[in-house]
Amino acid sequence: MKTTLSAIALALLGSTAMAADNGWYVGGDISRTKFEVSGDSVSKTGVGFFGGYRLNENVAFEGTFRRMGTFDCVADDCGAHSISASVIAGAKVADSFTLFGRVGFARNSLDVREGSTTYSEHKSKALIGLGGEFHINKHFGVRGEFVNLGKNKIDGYTFKITQFNLGMTYSF
Repeated sequence: MKTTLSAIALALLGSTAMAADNGWYVGGDISRTKFEVSGDSVSKTGVGFFGGYRLNENVAFEGTFRRMGTFDCVADDCGAHSISASVIAGAKVADSFTLFGRVGFARNSLDVREGSTTYSEHKSKALIGLGGEFHINKHFGVRGEFVNLGKNKIDGYTFKITQFNLGMTYSF
């Protein structure tokens, strides 16, 4: 009887630990986005918001909105943002640290203002990224990552967009 109770207790404890590794999460970050255009480059600070569902400690699905900043470009000024969906695969390398990679699809938008005229270009691209997350406790984490949002051709110019993001996560 004691053996049966011990086995049930261990099974319940194990399932509780596993429950902490899945579920919904949200977060925000500050990004440093680098835009490379025709050999020139500019870096701008932006913000991002994301939310996702962690299937287990190794796989998650995530949606993201990023405002990548405003900068001088071939026109008066340009602004960029991106909406993306990704699959994230991770591996715990320590009790409180996970390395992860992401692959996904981004809808990148560039808003260009020339004088009193504003127009927008939208391009859909694959994205890829690598990062790590330090788990402060069951609910909070700090993560950093590098993301390549691809090359976007607009009016004969090729924009290459890469980011470094540093942010916080909250798991429910």
